[in-house]
Amino acid sequence: MKTGSWIVSFANYEGGLMGFSAQSALDFTSAKGELKQEFAFIASDEALTCATALGNLLALGGHEEVVKMFDLKSKRSCGDLAGEHTGSIESVAVTGNHVLSASKDGTIVIWRTEDMLPLHTLKVKNVS
Repeated sequence: MKTGSWIVSFANYEGGLMGFSAQSALDFTSAKGELKQEFAFIASDEALTCATALGNLLALGGHEEVVKMFDLKSKRSCGDLAGEHTGSIESVAVTGNHVLSASKDGTIVIWRTEDMLPLHTLKVKNVS
């Protein structure tokens, strides 16, 4: 992937991950746009339900109850954020130094990206 290019990643219910790059956002929507496949592999043994990226860091969540971390520049795994959720991951967000994950079990976890440790776990109360 060239510096200054755009990348779009797709995750699916079979655990697959695929990424395409382009020189501009318009290349993804234009009939004449040029896309280059950057990667395609099985990222999880279970369904992937959410993904987000910031810079070179890609975070994926799904039915494994684990947040999978990937470096888009090296195209390698950075490791897993695991042990805090007991339900499938429904949402992930990446900030400069943290990853936030939310799961069906009602927990939101704030992880530090430097050492991939959980800093805080919030339990959301059911208000039904």
